[in-house]
Amino acid sequence: MSGGRVVVPDVLAAVDLGSNSFHMVVARYSHGQLVILDRLREMVRLAAGLGDSGRLDDAATERALRCLERFGQRLRAVRADSVRVVGTNALRHAKRKRWFLERARAALGHPIEIISGLEEARLIYSGVAHTSPMSPDKRLVIDIGGGSTEVVIGEGFNPLLLESLSVGCVGLSAGYFDDGRISAKRLERARTAVRLELEPVQEAYRKMGWLNAFGSSGTVRVIGDSLRAINAESPHITLDNLNGLAERVIAAGHVDDLDLPEVDSERAPVFPAGLAILLEVVENFGIERVRVAEGAMREGLLYDLMGRFTDEDARVRSVRAMKSAITSTKVRRNASRPRLSACSNRSNPHGGWKIRWPSWCCAGRRGCTKPAWILRIPSITATAHICSSMPICRDFPAKSSCCYPRWSAAIAGNCPSSPSRTCCRHGIAWPSF
Repeated sequence: MSGGRVVVPDVLAAVDLGSNSFHMVVARYSHGQLVILDRLREMVRLAAGLGDSGRLDDAATERALRCLERFGQRLRAVRADSVRVVGTNALRHAKRKRWFLERARAALGHPIEIISGLEEARLIYSGVAHTSPMSPDKRLVIDIGGGSTEVVIGEGFNPLLLESLSVGCVGLSAGYFDDGRISAKRLERARTAVRLELEPVQEAYRKMGWLNAFGSSGTVRVIGDSLRAINAESPHITLDNLNGLAERVIAAGHVDDLDLPEVDSERAPVFPAGLAILLEVVENFGIERVRVAEGAMREGLLYDLMGRFTDEDARVRSVRAMKSAITSTKVRRNASRPRLSACSNRSNPHGGWKIRWPSWCCAGRRGCTKPAWILRIPSITATAHICSSMPICRDFPAKSSCCYPRWSAAIAGNCPSSPSRTCCRHGIAWPSF
C-alpha cells in the first residue's frame, strides 16, 4: 500500500489448465501496461483421461503433474508476486478430483480455482478485447477448447452475450475419430453433434449481430496457419476456405497422414474435430471471416489480476455489462410476449411472464413470489430476478431430467439438475428456494 493506493505487483502470472493444453503466461507491470516476459504451453490432453467413470486416469494425471512441476519451477525462478491458476471443463466434470488438486497445488506451488463456463467465456473475451485494436463495434469471439467451446459477443471490454457449449475438440475426437481414421461420414457426424449444441443459441447471436469475428484458441490459430500455407493469396478463415480444408483432411484418411505442415503430431489427433466445430460455428452463425486473435483466456486472467490493484476490477465492469444485457433481453422478449406455462402451485405473472417453476422450486412453497437467482462468479455476486429481468426457459425439464434449456441469451444456457440443484453444464449452484 502506498499513499492509500494498492501497488500493482511487479510480476504477474496466469496459468490456464485447459482440457487439451496447459498454458502459462508471465508478465511485468510497467507504466500501466503488461509486458509479456514468458509463455509456456504443453499439450496435456486432460479431457482424454476422463474415463466412463468420470475419474482422471493415471496417465493423464502424470502428464498434468509433470507439466505443473515445470510451470512451478519457472514461477519460482521469475518470482511472480501474484499468480492465478484456473481449471476449466475437464476439471469441472472430473469426479473425486480433490486428490489430484492437492497434488497439483503441491507441484505448482499455488492453489487451483475451478471456474464455471460463464467465467471462462468472460475471461476469454477479456483477453481478446485487451489485445485487439480498440473499436466501438460489437465483436464475436470464438474459443474452441478441448472440452468446451465459448462464443461471446461484446463491445469494448464488456461482454454482452456469453455461452459455453459442452463440445470441444478432445471430446469430439474421442467420439468420432478415436482410432484416427477420417472420412466424410465421420466428419459429417461430428458436425451434426456440434450443430445440435449450436441450435438453441444461434438465433440470439444472429439477432445481436457483430462487425468482426475473432478466434482465440490454438485450434483456430492452427487452422489459420494451415490455410495460409495452402494459399498465401487467400489467407482468411472463411466458409469456402474451411470447406476446402475439410476436403483435404478427408482425403488424408488418417490423422497420421495429414499433409499440413502447420499441424504437428500433438495437434493432429484433435485437428479434424476442431475443424468440424469451427465449420459449424462459421456456417450456422453466418460469419463472413474469422480473424485470429492475439489474446486468449490467460491474457484475460492477467488483466483481471491487474484490475484488482488498479482503479476498477475488470470483473465488476463485466458483471455490470451483463446486468445491462439482461435488462435489454427482458424488454425485447416482453415485446414478443412468449407463451409460458403458469406456476404449478399458483399463477403469478410478473411483467407479462407466467412461470412454471421446476418441481424442486415450487415444492413446499405457498405460491410463487419473486425470488432472485444468484449467479456466483468467483468474488462476484450478480443478482437477476427470474420473473421479470431473467426470462425463463420455454421448456423446463422434468423432475430429474437434463435437457439443456436456455434461461437467458445474456447469461447463457444453464441446466437444472434436480435434485442436486447444481448446473450440470457449468457447475453453478442453483438457489435454495
